[in-house]
Amino acid sequence: MIERLIENKRFPSPLILEGSSHTAWIERIAKTALCRDLSACGICSSCKLIASKNHPDWIELDGGIKMESLRDRLYELQRRPFQARYRVLSFYDFHKSSANIQNALLKTLEEPKTDWIILLGSLSISRILPTILSRCLKIKLAFDARDSTSHSEHLHIFSQIENGIDLEFYNEFEALFKSKEKTRSTWAELLEMASSRGYPGFWASLAPELLDAIHLLDRNLQPKILWERAWNAANQSY
Repeated sequence: MIERLIENKRFPSPLILEGSSHTAWIERIAKTALCRDLSACGICSSCKLIASKNHPDWIELDGGIKMESLRDRLYELQRRPFQARYRVLSFYDFHKSSANIQNALLKTLEEPKTDWIILLGSLSISRILPTILSRCLKIKLAFDARDSTSHSEHLHIFSQIENGIDLEFYNEFEALFKSKEKTRSTWAELLEMASSRGYPGFWASLAPELLDAIHLLDRNLQPKILWERAWNAANQSY
């Protein structure tokens, strides 16, 4: 679907792209929309500005943005396009943004201008407010099992979680906790699998808690402790 939209030079907005590859797809949409002939030609003046990361019509944000900065960037969005036909607002890792940040974006989503393209990227939509979800078109990016050399192992883990079986004492799962990077990549893959399957079974409760756990890995908390917290919190709401 997303490939066809780009080929047809159609840029629905506001749009949520769900999946680990959302950054690459957002960049592809933005580069196409900002190109002079909507082809991401790479040679026009607009494409050259993109290549130098100085395009005045592309506003890039990420999930760690602070409120004051968000307000400044949303004010900037109100200006007319300088070089291109559109003003693009891209928001990477939107799942990391707080409820206050999401609420601050709400009015912009409610009253979009015809020359705006608003792109929200998220590993999972499970932490995005319903008021945001209801105002956006949502596209789930395809999960490609070929990208993972350990997919068969992860599929087994995924199924166990789907059925609500605690993996605390499974040796193959315990091994993941020895490396934070391995833990992060595995949890992200599991969440992407859950997204592509519509969050079946216990995943509906665990997904938002696991998203928080991935975010907390950067604060030097131990993966096993974060997993236990996520699992217990999910159990309470299951």
